[in-house]
Amino acid sequence: MIISTRAVTSWMSVEAFQRATGSKELHWIDGASHVDLYDKERYVGPSVEKLTAFFTENLGKTATLSVVVGSGEAPNKCPSLAISAGTC
Repeated sequence: MIISTRAVTSWMSVEAFQRATGSKELHWIDGASHVDLYDKERYVGPSVEKLTAFFTENLGKTATLSVVVGSGEAPNKCPSLAISAGTC
């Protein structure tokens, strides 16, 4: 879980992390607010690197993450926004 140190909602992230089971890791992004993680490269870049390393380690190199955005009318019958591990 990625948490920004200046986010007013950081307590919620800590609480969710404590309740989570399975493989988990908590990573703080120093100096960032909640919305800084949306589009400020100095915060987004390190967050993506950390998530990539975590997913690679925990899902393995054969797992893929696909994001499909569409009408849901496609032949594969994916919903309008489907985030899956290669199932859509």
